Amino acid sequence: MPALRELLARQHLPHLLDALEGHPGLGWVLKQTPSLAYARWSGAVPMADSRLSRAPAAAGLSAGQTDADHFDPTQASILRLADLRALRQGMPASEVHRIETRSEEIAETAADWRAWRLAFDAPAADPAAPPVRWLLVVWRDVGYAALQDVMLDQAQRQIQAQQLLIAQLRAEIPAESGLSGSDASLTWAAQRFTEQLRREIDLSRREQRSFALILVTLGPDKLDTNTQQAITGLLARQLPLGVRTMDTVAQIGPSKFGVLLSGAQLTPAFARAEALRRQAAEQVVMVGGPARTVELFIGVAAYPLTSDDAGVLLSSAEQALDEACANGRGCTVLARVPLAPPPEAGSAV
Repeated sequence: MPALRELLARQHLPHLLDALEGHPGLGWVLKQTPSLAYARWSGAVPMADSRLSRAPAAAGLSAGQTDADHFDPTQASILRLADLRALRQGMPASEVHRIETRSEEIAETAADWRAWRLAFDAPAADPAAPPVRWLLVVWRDVGYAALQDVMLDQAQRQIQAQQLLIAQLRAEIPAESGLSGSDASLTWAAQRFTEQLRREIDLSRREQRSFALILVTLGPDKLDTNTQQAITGLLARQLPLGVRTMDTVAQIGPSKFGVLLSGAQLTPAFARAEALRRQAAEQVVMVGGPARTVELFIGVAAYPLTSDDAGVLLSSAEQALDEACANGRGCTVLARVPLAPPPEAGSAV
């Protein structure tokens, strides 16, 4: 087929057709006019036999065949009219076709396919002959693409749910650890949080980015055990919902939480901490007595602006938390940022 070889060489079709290879639910058919007979094909193309639908076209196509060999007369006529419109207009065209499929095992079903048609001329084998008209039809299984989108959305939702569950579990002790009692549980959680803080510093140092450390507590007021447990349980559920799935939330004391905001700088971290505090202030807890609002005291530090050392960073956040508690009302306090030492006397400016 010299004309076809020359066509592929001169029209740069190999680059286009190679780009279409390997995409699920995507295929193409090259037709020669005026017969609209198949010359070449690849990938997944619609077939009247459902056993061949969404399968490699080579399983059921042969050179010289036409749509009439694979579809009932009505469908073949619709496809032929679409081909002729594309040839007549000379411009790329796109249509969606509902292809009825059938087999001996199942009843008839329908699948939607989008077809892009492009008509073009190529020199004939005989230089004296007029150019040969070709039609490229690219097929995409719309149902397959929609199914992939649904599956991807479901996978993303599952990942988010799992990450949220992990974040919530970080505030608790795993059952298999064998520890029992609140002291043992909180000691375990505090140790894991400190380890996560060191890992976050190592990662941020390698990637040259910042992160924020937030400490949250219910403050210095004495609460009865039931009220404290109720508010702490509320925060254990609410705090992870107020941050991203990539962030870390852990209960590290009887009424104290630690939060690591990955990639966050000091100012955005302060804004996020304030949002968490205001959100908690809207909650009302009533356990065997008068209703009380949730008042939070928060200290915020950031790597590397506050410090690039885990111990100093944690100590700075603790000092900011103490300042917030000393204020007497729920508030958020930023850790002190160390200033650069002044230049020595007589040194060049």
